[in-house]
Amino acid sequence: MPCSPSNAKLPLYKTAEWRLPTLAGTSAQVAYAEAIRHRAALETTRCVPQGREQAVLDVLSLATEAKWWIDNKETNYSEWVNIIRAKFGA
Repeated sequence: MPCSPSNAKLPLYKTAEWRLPTLAGTSAQVAYAEAIRHRAALETTRCVPQGREQAVLDVLSLATEAKWWIDNKETNYSEWVNIIRAKFGA
């Protein structure tokens, strides 16, 4: 069952606070990919048990190329972590 937006636990997007690495790419790619990664972080952490949010963010941190986020922008939130683990070996 999907979680509702009201269950979001993370603060407004702040890469440093979430300990997410800087993305590589052109400035336009990075700006667009940051928005995609922000959505992914919010959606994938929404339903995890309290205190496990950072574990999800750690997996999302493995994808550091802006192009990867753009190419995978249509991914369902329930698939983000598994896809990144498979791709980047977490």
